[in-house]
Amino acid sequence: MISVWDRRAVPLSDRFGADSGIIAGIVGLLTMMVGIGGLSTLAQGGRETAAELAPAAAVTPIRPLAVPAAPAAPAAPPSPAPALPRGKGMWLHYLRQAAGNDPAALVAQAKATGLSHVYLRLGSSKDGFYGQGDLDRLLPVAHAAGLAVVGWDFPYLFDAEADARRAADEIAYTTPTGQRIDAFSADIETRTEGVNISVPVADTYSRRLRELAGPGYPLVATVPRPHYNSGYPYAEIVRQFDAVAPMVYWLGRDPAGEVDQAVTDLAGLGKPIMPVGQAYDAGPEGGPPGPPPKEHLVRFIQAAQTRGVTGFSFWVWHTATPDQWAAIREAHS
Repeated sequence: MISVWDRRAVPLSDRFGADSGIIAGIVGLLTMMVGIGGLSTLAQGGRETAAELAPAAAVTPIRPLAVPAAPAAPAAPPSPAPALPRGKGMWLHYLRQAAGNDPAALVAQAKATGLSHVYLRLGSSKDGFYGQGDLDRLLPVAHAAGLAVVGWDFPYLFDAEADARRAADEIAYTTPTGQRIDAFSADIETRTEGVNISVPVADTYSRRLRELAGPGYPLVATVPRPHYNSGYPYAEIVRQFDAVAPMVYWLGRDPAGEVDQAVTDLAGLGKPIMPVGQAYDAGPEGGPPGPPPKEHLVRFIQAAQTRGVTGFSFWVWHTATPDQWAAIREAHS
């Protein structure tokens, strides 16, 4: 028996016998039709049009339509540059000590008092940078209400490089919601508080902090008053800072005279002055026992404003009495 594949090899004349002539004629007729532009032909079991059988040169290629380029997305507006705090402020030692540890209540009280900013302690040489959780909780609420937050740190300056780097970490810290502190203050105390303060150390710390923070970042130097601290390296510290915040705790002295003296002593540094007033019991430090009365804060505020300060604040939130809060609230900023 001859298989299908075997039959393909047998000549037409042998396979069809007398009919081979007829078949040959049919094949010739089909060939002639293709040659003169017949409409179709059978090829590999499919159908091809005359256009598909035409020479390649005769086919006009289809050009893709030109798609106009999408317009470039508008550039995002630049973030506003951080600025020094102005107006009325209050210092926080720990967030947990203020307003029942409730950021919403704290911000509501701050706004009701007319505060433009608060200072929040973020770390120290002894404790490291520990304020991330407080920033995560406070910054979104404060910024939504238009309240600035100044982070502050207590450097003991036995390792000025490490202190500057910790401050830079506090400045750079970003909450999960994308918030950062609005300014930074270094609370640079004296040897009495255990700080390794000297001209070379102060110069090293302040220069390194400025390098790490960048030229445009607002830095506030919180310092003791010159009248009672001769030899303190004010020039070496303040040169790299944008403002100076003297701690004007009057104890048993006249608040107005004390703030006036501080502004006069620091005016030659050529930086904005933001005095810090007393809203705590300074009895253990040699002052009269008990919190300062309302009229003392009023005198401090009036004297500061008469001298044209850019802002003022008080130490400290969790010890301020209702009368002291009233003095701050009633003061215009």
